[in-house]
Amino acid sequence: TMSEPTPLALSFKTLHLLEEGRALRADPVFIERGWGARPLVSDPRLTLRLLGLKAGAAIPEHVAPGAISVQVLEGRIRFTAAGEETQAGPGDVITVPQEVRHALWGLEESLVLVSAGAPNP
Repeated sequence: TMSEPTPLALSFKTLHLLEEGRALRADPVFIERGWGARPLVSDPRLTLRLLGLKAGAAIPEHVAPGAISVQVLEGRIRFTAAGEETQAGPGDVITVPQEVRHALWGLEESLVLVSAGAPNP
């Protein structure tokens, strides 16, 4: 079962990302839509979100208010930001400044960890 997101100030926590990914892929929303997201840490200073994408699924272009990093845990993705494109696989990390439009696609079934910081004033 998936755990509830935790504010950083409340507890020390170990996150089991591959286990969370298995639960995410079993979710009916993921199965129907082709992608799903699971918040793991929800705090004003840092948000961690696990994304699962089926091959061919896309998360449309959007903007994050703070800087983000996108770490591929499994599979391969295509990622665009600020008019540039890259592909990434397991062990790759993509960094994006705050307020930059970006999108991603699953080239294979993929599991991705997104870390989002608080926006700079």
